[in-house]
Amino acid sequence: EERKKVAKFQYMWNEFIYCLRDEDLISN
Repeated sequence: EERKKVAKFQYMWNEFIYCLRDEDLISN
């Protein structure tokens, strides 16, 4: 189902952004 794919993509994208922000906080 298309909506499930989109929801999964958004979830993975949010996790990805969260990790990037985490690394930014650590490096600063």
